[in-house]
Amino acid sequence: MYLDALVIAQAVHNNGGIVMMQVQKMVKKATLHPKSVRIPGYLVDIVVVDPDQTQLYGGAPVNRFISGDFTLDDSTKLSLPLNQRKLVARRALFEMRKGAVGMSASVLLTALAWSPGKKVVLMTLF
Repeated sequence: MYLDALVIAQAVHNNGGIVMMQVQKMVKKATLHPKSVRIPGYLVDIVVVDPDQTQLYGGAPVNRFISGDFTLDDSTKLSLPLNQRKLVARRALFEMRKGAVGMSASVLLTALAWSPGKKVVLMTLF
């Protein structure tokens, strides 16, 4: 999600350039987990504080659940009623091979459903 920010900062620093960093807030030294620091302070010349700043990648905000920073406990998990759709989904899950999680088939199905001349109503499980 951070692309080449460190490599770019290193190149700019090592070639006499000025490295500017935009942050949401300033924090005290040694209060962040080392893995959450993407560019070490010694590479940064100027810090711009912007309270409205958000980390974006491809126009989507960072999802801390995807990165593993946050997790859901059993009390917050979605509970679906047992019906035909859930049974089909459970069977599909049972048939999946290890590591075969993806969206390609469902995305393709949606794209095909929007073909010219077709009248399709798309619904979700939820």
